[in-house]
Amino acid sequence: MRKNRKDTMKLEKAADEFEREPVPPVAFKGLKSFLSIYAGEHVAGTEFMIGPLFVASGVSAVDLLLGLLIGNLLAVASWTFICAPAATRTRMTLYYKLEQTCGPKLVALYNVANGVLFCILAGAMVSVSATAFGVPLNLKMPALQDWLPNSAAWVGIVIVVGALFAVVAARGYNAMARVAA
Repeated sequence: MRKNRKDTMKLEKAADEFEREPVPPVAFKGLKSFLSIYAGEHVAGTEFMIGPLFVASGVSAVDLLLGLLIGNLLAVASWTFICAPAATRTRMTLYYKLEQTCGPKLVALYNVANGVLFCILAGAMVSVSATAFGVPLNLKMPALQDWLPNSAAWVGIVIVVGALFAVVAARGYNAMARVAA
């Protein structure tokens, strides 16, 4: 069954997402929500889990810290000077602006490519997050050189953690801010 535009708009309103219209001032979030989401996204443990793996593989601690500092400064600068001004000026999503600019066919291609990349990235991040359970539970976890998981318990933990992430993410921005806080 094909949904019409009105049904799509109802679903977006139900989730408090504003896909095709500017975010109204009543839906703006405060500093606490911003900091919660920012911290949850950028201090998700990646630097703390993957960084030591680089050091163990031969990268010097100074090079690692310098790389993290430069990378995070560049990320903050790009968001501050490029993304945030565009987002706050229009209050529209990147995807809708892309559709307005390039048309629906290019957006569909972009979404497929972006979806594949995000699936790979999400898989890696869920695996990193699952180590928070694997270490205290003394589970056999894949080493840096392993291409595949090496225990059923590890696979189970990754599936549970990934499912929890998916449920929270599917509930929208408000749920993400509550969980991150």
